Amino acid sequence: MSPTARGNARTLSAARRRMQILHAAMGIGSKRGLASMTMDEVAQAAKLSKGLPFYYFGSKQKLHLAMIDLFSEGISDRVASIQQSDTDPQDMLRAVCWEFVSALTVRCTHPRILIEFWSMALRDREIAGKLGSIRERMIEWIAQTLEHASVRSKEPGAAAQALYAALVGIASQWVLSKKAFDPQSVLAATLDGFLSPALQTGGRGT
Repeated sequence: MSPTARGNARTLSAARRRMQILHAAMGIGSKRGLASMTMDEVAQAAKLSKGLPFYYFGSKQKLHLAMIDLFSEGISDRVASIQQSDTDPQDMLRAVCWEFVSALTVRCTHPRILIEFWSMALRDREIAGKLGSIRERMIEWIAQTLEHASVRSKEPGAAAQALYAALVGIASQWVLSKKAFDPQSVLAATLDGFLSPALQTGGRGT
């Protein structure tokens, strides 16, 4: 095997081990929360040597940050795919919004972890920063999609923030109500109202 091939194999192995550790941590966090989780438990669940979680992540907090990154990257990839598609602008807006809501509800395999991260953000500046970056990126995506959908507003940024707040509200209520309603139907009704010409300054563009 050439030096380049060996280097690529090591890189791939490292990436796989990082993912093993991340998924093990998510499994533990989903069952009993992140606060009591130890790095030794993560190593055991990942079937790796004791020190490897520290080797790859450095600390439990950095492991938490990497878990948020993994969640964010999944949404980013799917939203980018939607935005690059040849789709009607309003349908694109609905698809982008559903991508975010579904990631927090029906497609979310670890809702307990997300709730815990939001709680941690109140006292952990780095976690707050990571979650804030997701918020800013989502608002930017919504603003871009609103513009493509010819939705006019005196305050486009405020309109995007208002819609983002509605998406978070739908996801939060779904979790708090213990899945007592269909988030996709509620989102559809929300967007029907948001896209109503009566609520748009200047109406649809021509």
